[in-house]
Amino acid sequence: MKQSKGIPRAIRALALMPLLATGSAWADWVPTAYNRFYAATVTVNGGSATVTEQSNAYGPLYSVAGAATGVPLFIQAGLNDALRPQLQSNGATLLSGVVSGDLRMTLTPQLNGVARLELTGLDYRAVSQFSGRAAGVIRYDCQNTLTFTNTRIVGQIGGITGPVAPGTVGMTTTPNSSTWCDTNLSWLLPVVGDIIANKITGMVDAKIESGLANAVNGLDSGLFIVAAGNNFRSGLHNMVPQSTVVRLPNGQDFRIGDYVWNNYNYIVANSQMTLKLGQYAPVKEVRGMQLPYGNVLVGVPLRLDVVLPDLSFSIELRDEAWVDWRWVCNVTRPSEFCEEP
Repeated sequence: MKQSKGIPRAIRALALMPLLATGSAWADWVPTAYNRFYAATVTVNGGSATVTEQSNAYGPLYSVAGAATGVPLFIQAGLNDALRPQLQSNGATLLSGVVSGDLRMTLTPQLNGVARLELTGLDYRAVSQFSGRAAGVIRYDCQNTLTFTNTRIVGQIGGITGPVAPGTVGMTTTPNSSTWCDTNLSWLLPVVGDIIANKITGMVDAKIESGLANAVNGLDSGLFIVAAGNNFRSGLHNMVPQSTVVRLPNGQDFRIGDYVWNNYNYIVANSQMTLKLGQYAPVKEVRGMQLPYGNVLVGVPLRLDVVLPDLSFSIELRDEAWVDWRWVCNVTRPSEFCEEP
């Protein structure tokens, strides 16, 4: 790592302070990653082992990270696809629909050979637009913001590696709706707002559940654990190669790689698996005068906890970037020139 950057950066910080105090300067900071890699750490019985992979190798850890970070997009697409036609049928247009939050997915095998899926930590915000004329004369343009918080999605899948069973997906959430209109007619906003809000929030039923079922089924090409065929096997094994050995606190070696590879069917049939879905390392510009001192940026795309009757282990997949920071006048106007203090 290039530690020599520390002194120049401190000098720049001191030089920029007077400008910041007077409000006469603006600076943005752009990172350049000179080393970026994935690291999968498996922990069992108090010991751990790590495998790494350069991000530009586009290897197995790269694939798992991409699948994990893509899960919110699948859910987002399912919600948007369910809401869009309902809005259109009521004269509104979906402008945006975004899923956020700390998503956690839990899969628990059931006695009848299926698995229960539960997704928590999901928030959703949709903005729609609608317009019309009041009394045939006064035109209005309105925006409605719909939010789902404290959302919990449950479903049944045909075994941990199977598709979602029809009619088993449900969602509980706390909906909230607010409407703004560019008119000063106080009687209009609640009337129009109620039409849209009631139609949407009262529709957390078959249409939404259908969209969620399609979204979860879509994970078979994205996330290894709710998958068809061998996607689960390859995903788990991508993070724990068969050669992986963990040194335990008592000095003994535990061949966790052999355990995972040789007991795959047992793990699938008997474990509760919890996936915490995260993000990549935040390698992005820092706007304004805030000086970024950190040279190591870390994200955790996935953490997987596996609980079995006779053993528990966890896997954490990290995305780590070592960066240098470059000072620019304004990232939105790259051609603008100004001297660095």
